[in-house]
Amino acid sequence: MERINKEIVETVESLAALIKADPRYDAVTKAQAAYSEDSEISKLLTEYNVQQAALAEACKGEQDSQLVESIRRRLGELYNQVTGSPVYLAYKEASDEYNAFYQAVSQELEFALNGKSGCTHDCSTCSGCH
Repeated sequence: MERINKEIVETVESLAALIKADPRYDAVTKAQAAYSEDSEISKLLTEYNVQQAALAEACKGEQDSQLVESIRRRLGELYNQVTGSPVYLAYKEASDEYNAFYQAVSQELEFALNGKSGCTHDCSTCSGCH
């Protein structure tokens, strides 16, 4: 038996094309690429990962509390540098907007399938009532 018929596949492809045509899709794609390609963020994330490994090692056996605190402080600094960078902030904003859009599309599909809206009565979780 066929798992999915051609009409459903074509309809899904049409829906995907509509989603990709939405400016939020383009915005998140570009923002994600900018974030991934940013050399400063890449350096910060590399150091963050090294510091995480150093912290894990420093927490084994007898702990040097000053070393552990120093590593934790540096991790916080790195985290703040990454999450405070304009490239990250642009990516987060674009991602949040796209995710809200995609969630609204998913809720519409769910409603069309079973008649349940999935409304949380918290308008920040979707694109609002229609």
